[in-house]
Amino acid sequence: MQFVPYNSDWGEDGSTGFGGTSLCEIDDQTAIIFYLINNNDAGLGGAGVGKVEIQNGNPVVTEREGDRGFWWDTANTPRYGDQAAYKDDISGYIYAWGGAPTSITDSIESQYVYQLRVHAADALDLSRYEYWWGRDQGWKVGQPLTEFTSETAVMWGVGQGQVYYSPYYETYMYVHFASGQGQSSRVHLSSR
Repeated sequence: MQFVPYNSDWGEDGSTGFGGTSLCEIDDQTAIIFYLINNNDAGLGGAGVGKVEIQNGNPVVTEREGDRGFWWDTANTPRYGDQAAYKDDISGYIYAWGGAPTSITDSIESQYVYQLRVHAADALDLSRYEYWWGRDQGWKVGQPLTEFTSETAVMWGVGQGQVYYSPYYETYMYVHFASGQGQSSRVHLSSR
C-alpha cells in the first residue's frame, strides 16, 4: 500500500511519485506529513500536507489537503517541506523549508531555500500558515511568498536534512547533505 495514496480524480495514477520528507506531530493521535508530488515526465506538481492518523496501530494518511492534493504549486511557490520540516516543542510551531519554485532555473537562484511556519494545532488550516518575507518584512500570515531573493531566503546550497535543537549548545542545528553536483555524499552541519 502506498503511504500517500494517489487520487485518479486529480490525474494521478500508480506512477505518480510522492516524496514524503517529514512527519510532524500535531497531538498524540495526529501528525502531518509534508510531501512533494512528482508527475515524472510532466515534472513536479506541488508540495502538500497530508493528515496522518493511527489506524489499527499503523500510521495512515487519512486526508490530503488542497483541491488537487497539494497546497503549493511548485511552479510559483517554494517546495515547502521538501528540504525539511520540524516541530519545535519550545515554541509549538512547525517549521518547513523548501527549495525555489521550479520556474527559477538560474543555477544560483535555484539553490535558495525558503521557510514557513504554523502552530502545530493549526497545521491543517492553510490560512494559518506564516511565510518568511525576509528581515525587513518578517512573517506574514496567509500571504504566500512571491519574492524569491537572497533577502527572503533563509539558506542557500543545502540539500535535504533534519533540524535538531541542542539543549547543550542552546542552538538549532541543521544536519544536511550538500546540494551541488558531486557533493551529495558529504554531510554538513549548520547552526543558528
